[in-house]
Amino acid sequence: MAASIVRRLGPLVAGRGLRLRGGCVCNQSFKRSFATERRDRNLLYEHAREGYSALPQLDMEPLCAYPEDAARALELRKGELRSKDLPGIDPQYQSLRARGREIRKQLTLLYPKEAQLEEQFYLRALRLPNQTHPDVVSTHGQQGPPGPCPVPPSL
Repeated sequence: MAASIVRRLGPLVAGRGLRLRGGCVCNQSFKRSFATERRDRNLLYEHAREGYSALPQLDMEPLCAYPEDAARALELRKGELRSKDLPGIDPQYQSLRARGREIRKQLTLLYPKEAQLEEQFYLRALRLPNQTHPDVVSTHGQQGPPGPCPVPPSL
């Protein structure tokens, strides 16, 4: 069964610069590979931003409450961030939260105005006459009055 799936997928992956090798798909493009990708890209974030999955829930409370533990954990992990980067993360996070709070306050003031404008629009739009679709044949009474209904044949 796996072989039949591989045969069916062959033409699809070949058009994208990929090659089937022993049942697995390999990237044969020398222009773009994981080794030559830009390092500042976060594939998890891009995957979520494109709608393929939900953004991960970030728990910032322990980071803000226990910065020493977070710094120790960063030193033990692989990656670009180090403990010296932590002091810049919390103020930036707090400023972004404050900006979000301001935007939500502005939106709360605009919601009643939106509802009022929507009501005005619909009240005016409902006064417009109905329009007939252009494909509908207009007869204007040229066919005359309808005749009697045909009697169904009796069995």
